[in-house]
Amino acid sequence: MGNYAIILVMALSFAIAIYTININQQVLISDAQVSDSYSLNQSRNVAQSAAQLAVAKILNKADAQFNPAADQVIFFPAGGNSFEPWAGLGGEYRLRIENKGDTLITLLAVGRFNAQEYPVQVQFSPNETKLDFPEIDKAVFSRNSIRMEGSARIAGSAGTNTISNQGVFFEWSPRVEGSLTIGPGGDIGSVVRQGDTSSGNVDGDILVAPEERDFPMPVFPDFPVGNPTGSSVDLSGVMTQTLQPSDYHGMYLNQVRLRNDTHLYIETGGHHRELYVNNLNIEQGHIHILGGGSLTIYVQNSFILTGSSMVNFDAAAAEVMLFYKGTNELNFGGSTRFRGHLFAETANLRIANSGGVMGHIFTGGSSVIVSGDASAYSRVLYAPNADVRLEGSGRVRGAVVANDFLMRGDTRVFYDEAWNSDPPDLDFDLTEKSFEVSQWN
Repeated sequence: MGNYAIILVMALSFAIAIYTININQQVLISDAQVSDSYSLNQSRNVAQSAAQLAVAKILNKADAQFNPAADQVIFFPAGGNSFEPWAGLGGEYRLRIENKGDTLITLLAVGRFNAQEYPVQVQFSPNETKLDFPEIDKAVFSRNSIRMEGSARIAGSAGTNTISNQGVFFEWSPRVEGSLTIGPGGDIGSVVRQGDTSSGNVDGDILVAPEERDFPMPVFPDFPVGNPTGSSVDLSGVMTQTLQPSDYHGMYLNQVRLRNDTHLYIETGGHHRELYVNNLNIEQGHIHILGGGSLTIYVQNSFILTGSSMVNFDAAAAEVMLFYKGTNELNFGGSTRFRGHLFAETANLRIANSGGVMGHIFTGGSSVIVSGDASAYSRVLYAPNADVRLEGSGRVRGAVVANDFLMRGDTRVFYDEAWNSDPPDLDFDLTEKSFEVSQWN
């Protein structure tokens, strides 16, 4: 019996020892699992936080540090093998951003905590938005230079891409009654020469743009075929004439000529109509648009408006759009008035004496001059390839886009924020490309 008792005690002791060992092992395993789970959660938090910050920077097109060019890869930290400490989260992270041919951007964010790593993958797909009209938020924007002399005034803000020495030049009296923005990376003290050394020539702040601005020319349209041919118009003396849509719409007219204070009435019949003419010569006369519709005029060769001639002066500018394909300078002199939108493919433009244009003006020419008592009451004087000059007491009521810009004498630019209330229907062939998050794993 005693031997059996000893054996039983030994068996129980062995079982208890084995149970204790198992309990300790389970506790150690549980502690390790808890530690691993905590480290994994922390590494996940680091990776997700790093990914969120990187996504915000990738979606900001101006942040070049996080926006690789097509078929390029950005590593952070550099090299792609090391980790960057994140003290606030007690862990580390690294990023890999790849632009695959501008059709897909992939982001890999890896978080690490206590040797545990967690990856987060984000994909971005391109999104293109068609732009109808560039944003024009300044009274004057000139790509290369701004120079103001005499008592010139800009009633609004001005901007330029230039960073050249004295690329913006003011004599003593001129003023910009708003802010001034120069090109990215420019040194204000070098770029802007202010003649008024006591109070300066700029009422607002002088700023450095984060990136250059681009104002491309809109697409000049293809002209109609010009078949069939309609009858030319030649008025003189006290003559008047009315063109019905059947007289001109969809036809080619070799000439429309008005002299001796004559009047031409063009009936639209409440619809949009087109007049295709080789030579539109209004030496002294007036064109009126009737019927409550609108008219597009295509001028192939020459457009002359002289004396005190008027086009559409008794209706809204939005009713007339004139496309000029000729190469001779357009000269609005005398006391002429043109109420409508005007687009010259390559011709230069001059508005002189007391002539005036009321509507948007577009030209791909190299020179635009507004002088004398002339007023370009244009919502936008858009000449991004031109040397634009305001002289005498010339006025622009709207906004100016130029390649180089000069004001002298008693000239003025009055910015009107309502310039985009009736923009013409032009194709700028512009798309704004951006990326948006398409997948997050």
